This record gives sequence, structure tokens and C-alpha cells, in this order.
Amino acid sequence: MLKKIIEAGELAGSKIITKWLLGVAVFLIVAIVFGGAVVIYNYYYNGRVYPAVRFDELDLGGKTKEQARSLIQAKIDQLLEKGVAFNYNEQREIIKPIIYGSDSEGLAYELWNYDLDKMVDNIYAVGRGDGGWLERIEGLFGRVRVEPEYRIKEKEVGEILKEKFGQLEEPGEEAELVFAAEGPIVSEEKIGRVFDYEQALAGLKENIFKLDNREINLVMVNDLPQVTKEKVENLLTLVEPAVDLAPITLKFKEEAEGKILTDKKWTIKKSEWQAWLKAKDNGQGEAYIGIDETKASERLKEIAEGIDQPAKDARFTMQDGRVVEFQSSQDGRVVNIEETIQTIEIKVLREKNSEVDLMMTIDKSQLTNEGVNDLGIKELVGQGESNFAGSPKNRIHNIGVGAAALNGLLIKPGEEFSINKALGTIDGSTGYKQEMVIKGDRTIPEYGGGLCQIGTTLFRLAINTGLPITERRNHSYRVSYYEPAGTDATIYGPWPDLKFINDTGNYLLLQTRVEGTKAYFDFWGTRDGREVATTTPTIYNIVSAGETKIIETEDLKPGEKKCTERAHNGADAYFKRTIIWPEGFSKEKVEETFRSHYVPWQAVCLIGKVATSTSEVIGE
Repeated sequence: MLKKIIEAGELAGSKIITKWLLGVAVFLIVAIVFGGAVVIYNYYYNGRVYPAVRFDELDLGGKTKEQARSLIQAKIDQLLEKGVAFNYNEQREIIKPIIYGSDSEGLAYELWNYDLDKMVDNIYAVGRGDGGWLERIEGLFGRVRVEPEYRIKEKEVGEILKEKFGQLEEPGEEAELVFAAEGPIVSEEKIGRVFDYEQALAGLKENIFKLDNREINLVMVNDLPQVTKEKVENLLTLVEPAVDLAPITLKFKEEAEGKILTDKKWTIKKSEWQAWLKAKDNGQGEAYIGIDETKASERLKEIAEGIDQPAKDARFTMQDGRVVEFQSSQDGRVVNIEETIQTIEIKVLREKNSEVDLMMTIDKSQLTNEGVNDLGIKELVGQGESNFAGSPKNRIHNIGVGAAALNGLLIKPGEEFSINKALGTIDGSTGYKQEMVIKGDRTIPEYGGGLCQIGTTLFRLAINTGLPITERRNHSYRVSYYEPAGTDATIYGPWPDLKFINDTGNYLLLQTRVEGTKAYFDFWGTRDGREVATTTPTIYNIVSAGETKIIETEDLKPGEKKCTERAHNGADAYFKRTIIWPEGFSKEKVEETFRSHYVPWQAVCLIGKVATSTSEVIGE
């Protein structure tokens, strides 16, 4: 009996072991198959976007980064070419990302643009970042959508829409104080009709987000005045006492070390003060007597011209191996017009004072001349150059002004340098001359032509020095001044900008000079031994510019023709940069690619509009 029990136990144990072994075998087979699948999966998608990753409706799964870039760029170019149409009744206006350009610059004013490099990096990073396998699994069972990286100049878009459709609006009018012979009276408010530009802008953003060119229908809404006749009439008893507070004295006094350096006063006479008074809304549905910002600002700007002093940083040059100052640092001061108006409302209209101090903003210089020879500036660390042969007179002048504006600047260790910020104001007051550019069907004068030569030269300097580039955009189309293609940088405040970081661990001194038709920029500092190598740009995907674009204009005599732009073929370009640090540095070797995309640009000719009817001829 015992023997049978033992035999039965052995049989049962054998079955358990057999099942266990079978289970292990199945597990191993599944693991091997799964592991093999993972290996194959990872091998196939090595260097490729993981499956089901989409940019809106664009399926990018299985594509290389270069393929994904090309597909997205094609969508961007399509939107660039077609633009976005805005409609209201029978009027239809198309707005494109690039609205005008200068043939001498290759500069195109951009209303919106995409950061294609960042978009491609984000797409490729799906499944490779913190999300890892969860994102890959999500991609197997659904869609992973990556959002675009873009910027838009909302204010400028609104201004263009206003320019195109504003004549159809009837803006509302607020009730106003009117000073008649018999005393102050109140005008009637008027309800108006205006376009909902915020809604139109939201539609444009959606198109940009989806890389779509869906037409946008403008919507007209009521423009309800906040200040009504009834509200202002309740203030009439306060008007005469407010007028009688004049004359008002505005004061500015500057002292240093117990001495009065500046002591100025300006009188606002009764007639002018009366014109400043305005019924305003306090944001809570109530009206009050305040200051008309527009009228007061005009006078305050005149006053500011006589006392504003922008800050000046110390400027330096290299002389006999030492850094020598050629401009001392100086703190600045600027009249804060908005704050001054608010102070006038409080001090005069509420507290009944007749004298008010101008509100000033102190503009501190960022760099003084102290210890400049201890900042590690001792040798040449990088050079950049460009050629602007064939430039017109005003462009050459502006290049000289821009180069001088940057000459002698010191860049701190770790500082992110912005060329737009460094150049500051670009207009006649800073020495620039105007050039003619095309905008829609008009040619208009604009300041700053030639500054992209400055941006391009500085970009090449930063590249050759081995500095990290944090923002750079190539020109919209190729121009001879910036050859070889792919090594240029366009600038136009506030963006596009050129930015880079001084990661040398020491100050960098920027020295600029213009010799003949060449611009030379140098960095002086301390070499850290990094080796920088760049390849010759590769240019490909050449695209024909197409037929000449003819634009009718009233700026020329009827039938007169003026060609403002030459044709430029489209192309893509790239170059590579390698940075190697010497032994002892913890930094790794850097290998990076700088890409440029140039759109084909039609030749553009303006032709004087010919009257098509008698009424046009006689001006009816």
C-alpha cells in the first residue's frame, strides 16, 4: 500500500515538474520572441520617429528626422505661398507670413514663424525621453500629437487687419467734455460697430497651429462706449474747480553731493490744462475727471527730450596688449510718462496741489570701467567677416553705424548676448538712414537697411569662436551679400534675433571695423583651448523663382513701371560645426548642424495704376 502511495506521489510530482518545465519553456519562448521583437523594433526605429507620432494630420511615424523636417517644411512653405484669407462680405484680403522685403537685404518682415529645429527635435524625442515605453505603447494603440513651436506678432497682425478692413468700421464714441462759451457741456455717446479682431486672431492662431490656410470670416460686433453722457453729466460740478487748479507746474531737480546740477520747471497754462481734462472710466463702470493720456503725453515727450539721458556702458579697445577705455560708463535717466500722468491725477486732481515732480526711471549702466584689465582680456579668440560689395550708399552708411554701435562692448561670462538689445533704437536719432522697401502695393522708407550684414558677421564670429548659438534665423531668400548660403543671420526687432552665450569663463571684448566693402568682427578674451571646425555649406533642393509678380500702385504715374525686387531661387543649405575641448575639460565633444531654408522669391515690379473710369480720372 505504502509503495503505491509513493509511486502515486512520484507520478504527481513528475507531472508538476513537467508542467513547471513546460511553463518555463513557454515563458522563455515568449521572452525570446518579445525580446527579439523589441530588438527588431528598436533596430528599425533607430534614427526614426516612433509609430503614430503625428503633427496635426501629418503622420511622421517611421520617418527619419530629415524626412520629418522635409514634410513639415513643405507644409510651412504651402502656408507661406497661399497665406490666410480674411473675408467680410465681398472683401477678401490675404495675409502671408512674409508681408514685405527689401531686395538689398533679403530681409522679409515676418508676422509669424516656426522653430522647425525644435519641432523636429520634439517629434523625435517622443518615446525617447522621460515617457519612454509608455509613449511608445501609446503610439501603438493611438496617436501621439506633437504641438508646433511658433511665434506670432499679434499687434502687427491686428494693425494690418485694421488697415485692410478699418474703413468698414464705425467705432463707438464716448461722451466727452466740451468747453463752450457758456461753460462745460457733454457730448452724446455713440454706439459703434467694429470687427472682433481677437476672434480673427484666434482663428489665425488655430491655422498656424495646424499649418492650415482655412479662410477666416471677420465678425462685426457692437462697440459700446464705457463713458456715457449720463455719467459725465454727474461730474459737471467738478469740472470748473478742476480747471481753476491751473496753472500747473512740472518740476525736475537733480542733485549730487549736495550740489544742484539741474533745476527745471515747466508751466501748464489754463488753456492747455483744460484741454488735458477728460472724463474717463475707472474700470468699475464709474466715470471720473482725469487726464487725457494722448494730449498730456505729447507735451511730456517734448519735455523729456530736454532731460532724458540714456545709460552708457563703458566701451573699450585693445591698445599695446592692454584694454583701454574710450567711453566712460554713465547711469541714465528717463521721464516715466505713464507714471507722471498717474501722479498728476493724484497730486493735482485729488490732492489739489499745483506743483508735481516728474517721475523718473533710473537707467543703470551695466558695465563700468573698474578693473577692466583684470577681466581676462588678453588675446584674440575668434574672428568673423562678411562682404557687402555692391551695396547702395545708405546701406553702407547703416553698416558703419551698426558696427560702431557694437564696437567696444564687453560680454560677461555666462551672459546670453542679444544683438537686437545691443543695437537698441534703430531710427534717425541713432544715426541710421532710410531705404525703400516694398509693403503690399506701396514702397515705403524704412530705417536700418544693412543691419543684417551686422547680424551675419556676428553670427560667423560666434560660430568661429565656438560659442553656443541660442537663437538664429536665416534670411527668407538668398542674397549675394550673405553668401555662402547657410552662413547668414537675419535680425529685425523684436524678432528674429541673434543670441549666443559667452561660455568661455572670461569676459569677451567685441571689436568691430569696416574696411572697404568688408566688415570684420573680433572677440578678445582668454583662449580655453577649444578647437572649432566647420564644413563648407552644402546647398541643395534648388527651386525656381517663377514668374514676375506685377503689383498695381498709386505711388507711380499711370503706366510707369518700377521693379523693386529681383528673382531669387529657393534652396536649402546646411553646414556642420565640431567643437573639441582639450584634456581636463568635463565638456563633451559637440557636433551640430546649422540648417537654412530659403524660399523662392519672385521678381516684383510695381506699375502705376491706370484709371479705368471717368469717375476715377476726376476723383469722384
